[in-house]
Amino acid sequence: MAPDNARNLGLGLTALLCFFLALASWEVIRFLPAAIAVPTWKVGWVLFCFGGLWVTHRMGPRAAIAELGLSAPPIRGLGIALLASLPMLAVLLLMSENAMRFVPRTMLLSVLLAALTEEILFRGYLFRQLYRRAGWHFVPAVLATGLLFGLAHIGTAFSGGALELLGVAGITTLGGAFFSWLFLRWGDNLWVPIGMHLFMNAWWELFAVSANAIGNASATVARALAVAAAIFMTLRYTKPVSARVERPASIVEGRFQQ
Repeated sequence: MAPDNARNLGLGLTALLCFFLALASWEVIRFLPAAIAVPTWKVGWVLFCFGGLWVTHRMGPRAAIAELGLSAPPIRGLGIALLASLPMLAVLLLMSENAMRFVPRTMLLSVLLAALTEEILFRGYLFRQLYRRAGWHFVPAVLATGLLFGLAHIGTAFSGGALELLGVAGITTLGGAFFSWLFLRWGDNLWVPIGMHLFMNAWWELFAVSANAIGNASATVARALAVAAAIFMTLRYTKPVSARVERPASIVEGRFQQ
């Protein structure tokens, strides 16, 4: 095996290992009180990402933040996402049968914390390491992270039937692929998918659409319009990014940044 291929294989396997260790850490965290178990678990994901970057690239905190796409302009990324999500809010305001409700704990944990930690782990860390560092082609990198993202959300559908389970897995898998595409097209600015994830979840929770990702007809239309708006803005204001593997030189440059 050529040195570059061996190195890329090692980087990919290490990224996958850190990812699965982050998810498997639930077996330790679950013994904590219920009120803090899930938040602690998801914050721990971020620590695993930083640990994985240190192990593979010897990156300090500052370089790791940049590697994860978090040093990109947050206001720009969140602003783009907010604008793209407004059609979803408008449709729900007009068509939802449920009154608006604001539950602080739900907004903090199911919206803000979920958007931040899931995008850091799935897009900022796993997708970027597989695509940028390990040299995976775009399609398999997107499919792998999208499928894993979908599988991670099927727990919300275990109380339903097989069709509901498949529906949740399919919707979240497509959502994960969509977020990966946004991340790449907006110059590895993780705040764009974080924002889309955050605002779409916020409108979903604000109108109490559904306990899982399936929802009803009006919610489906609302979500589709937000996705269409994000795609339009992305195609209008960004250019395709050619695949490239970041070479060891770039790793060395960031290695000692603290």
